[in-house]
Amino acid sequence: MPLAALLGAAFMVASTLHMPVGVGSVHLILNGLAGLLLGWAVFPLFFVALLLQAALFSFGGFTVLGANLLIMAALRCSAICCWRRRCGASPAGVGCCWWVPAAV
Repeated sequence: MPLAALLGAAFMVASTLHMPVGVGSVHLILNGLAGLLLGWAVFPLFFVALLLQAALFSFGGFTVLGANLLIMAALRCSAICCWRRRCGASPAGVGCCWWVPAAV
């Protein structure tokens, strides 16, 4: 539970930082790291974080809350499951590709 709180706070802080890229901007969301460390528990974590962002900062909005949650959490969990299946269940196999879901 403390790890989820830490990653939720990191998600909230990192998503408020906007970095200019070309004519637009991007922001960090850290969903790869959160998905890698929490697995399926990333869904309630991102739901609460996105709900607080919509209420406090007017980021995203309440009408697109489900779409944002699906984009951020579901794709991350599916990528992690695919890479864990590909690398195998051995600790050495997981260690060789732990960075791939975090980078995606």
